[in-house]
Amino acid sequence: MAAETVPLFSSLPLEIRRKIYMLATPPRTVHVQEVPEDQEAFEEKFQTMPVQLKLDPSLAYFAFNWSRRIHRNTAQKTLESYGITGGKVLHRPWEPSAATPEIPLHWLADNPNAAWELVREGYLYSKAPIPALLHTCAESRAELMSRGYQLAFRTRSNGPRTWFNFERDVLYVDRDDEHEEGYRSLLSGGPWEFGQLHPEDLQRVRKLAMNRSAFPFPIQSPALEPAVTYTSQFSNALRLFPSIKELFLVDWSQKDVGSWSEFSAKESPSPAGNKRSTEHVAVDTPREFWRCVAIEEIDALFWLIAPKEKDRTESFSTGQNAQLLKAHKEQNGDIPYFQYYQLQLEQILLEQRDSIVSDSNDGSVAPWEIPRIKAVHILPSSMATFLSHERQIACVEFSEMKRRQRELSTLASIIPPATMTQDTVVPESQLPFGQDDEDAFAEAHEGCCGQCAWGYYQDRFIEDQKKWWIEEGSVPAPVDEIIY
Repeated sequence: MAAETVPLFSSLPLEIRRKIYMLATPPRTVHVQEVPEDQEAFEEKFQTMPVQLKLDPSLAYFAFNWSRRIHRNTAQKTLESYGITGGKVLHRPWEPSAATPEIPLHWLADNPNAAWELVREGYLYSKAPIPALLHTCAESRAELMSRGYQLAFRTRSNGPRTWFNFERDVLYVDRDDEHEEGYRSLLSGGPWEFGQLHPEDLQRVRKLAMNRSAFPFPIQSPALEPAVTYTSQFSNALRLFPSIKELFLVDWSQKDVGSWSEFSAKESPSPAGNKRSTEHVAVDTPREFWRCVAIEEIDALFWLIAPKEKDRTESFSTGQNAQLLKAHKEQNGDIPYFQYYQLQLEQILLEQRDSIVSDSNDGSVAPWEIPRIKAVHILPSSMATFLSHERQIACVEFSEMKRRQRELSTLASIIPPATMTQDTVVPESQLPFGQDDEDAFAEAHEGCCGQCAWGYYQDRFIEDQKKWWIEEGSVPAPVDEIIY
């Protein structure tokens, strides 16, 4: 059809224009972050000024997480500690019960960290690109809003500021590395930062991504003690998000890949080849869409293949030097690693949910959804493209390493080894890693600080891992599945 015969967009039927609006608005991964009230300033004001705290009724929604950590038996000394002023009982944010007990004001006064977690002011925002058609014309804006796009994610002190579609978009939340200090997980029940979200929003989210939730993959071997704790934290999260359909366990984020030499040197990747341009790839820009990219097994072998100067991040979900992936393959053969454990995790979460619901006895705990689980990286589009290119290079290099090893093994079987005598010197790298070897090393380094011993055994471990992967290991070719 000639260009001049294409009808004007405005002359198309309304039904077709509406479909075009939605097709031109793909689902997004929306990274929501908080700008909180400064904790030190809050605690200083809290300790030096007579502040009358006011608890928001929405805190009752999180009670199954905080109720077991509230100490309610501390001796009362004043009427004020009972919440009584001038002979009047102050308004209670909720009617106390066994499941949702009262939070004594005197307890908060003694625990400013908990007070900051419960009553601080702040707002939530996102740098995710706002769908362009929300601002193109009145018709496109009305259509997107009628399909669910709205301002969302208010806090207890501020209104919503982020455009979001609860049916289509993925909510991406950060991990708080300081959650174990004080009361940082008082509301969320785990290290992820969704304690400031309003319950009405929590109940509407369908797709959730949690940063560093595959660190390491939660249910590997019985030797990993944190496994039970991790799955319990997931159950806590799912109780807060009862309508979740898809849960994304995030391994690498833009911060991880952004530390690689190609990005830290401010060079941009060229998917067509190994050359790099001098243009800097934006790591954190509001103009770039973020992608949920399925994790591939080859990601776990970047440490083995890439030169040291490239400074590749190890895959958290497969363990240091891919030892968890190796253990899986030794036990389960060619069964896909991530698919296997994702299904197992879904089953564990189902069992935990049913146990919690049945233990409530009185029916006060309603069942929540057990979502489909997927292990992913969440990266800006440019990094996702770069990762795809690196995967292809890694697969080729891994195949080449295995080919060279097969050739060496063939030569070794054809050419007999030289006759060894008592005077033959065997290189240290060829010595067996046995008890005699350990004893000799311990004797040679007696009295040292232990740093050299750690390095020695670490090097031995890495060499053993490399040898196994080159001689016996295998990974499927990557498919570069972009989920969102």
